[in-house]
Amino acid sequence: SGKSTIAKLLIGAYRNYSGTITIGNQDIKKLSEPQLMANITFISQHSRLFNRSILDNLKIANPSATAQQIQQALKWSACDDLVAKLPQGINTVIGQDGVYLSGGEQQRLTLCQAFLREARIVILDEVTASIDAENENQMQAAIIQLAKEKTVILIDHKLKITKYADQILVFHHGQIVERGTH
Repeated sequence: SGKSTIAKLLIGAYRNYSGTITIGNQDIKKLSEPQLMANITFISQHSRLFNRSILDNLKIANPSATAQQIQQALKWSACDDLVAKLPQGINTVIGQDGVYLSGGEQQRLTLCQAFLREARIVILDEVTASIDAENENQMQAAIIQLAKEKTVILIDHKLKITKYADQILVFHHGQIVERGTH
């Protein structure tokens, strides 16, 4: 229906379109890629972490993040317990010495990065599509918390999470056919 295409338009992946997309009354076509990316975090269902420590992966989102900011982001994204169970905690290297994370655990840590980024807008494209029920519940709580901090655009087929949205848009064949709240 065009949901992911709209997300790609918002992040500037497509520049040849008619109409205007604005952030704070500023046309995104007039923003450079670094300016646009400073305002937007994009997380898809296929987001992955690097074979580095958890800390190094989180610092990619915000190299100047303090230990306190990182701890808060871990808590808000329901990753603090996950990290506490790892052999070297936040310094554990993913993919080394048999330490592998499930897709849902990786998604939660990717969401943790969104808390650390200073971007005002977070686009979540089907982030709960391929995760188990436990990770989905933790992601849902994290997304609700994230929405308190930033503008969240959530693309999802599941009403379980979208019912918390301030506004729900329903697409059919590339057109908005319904708009409202749950």
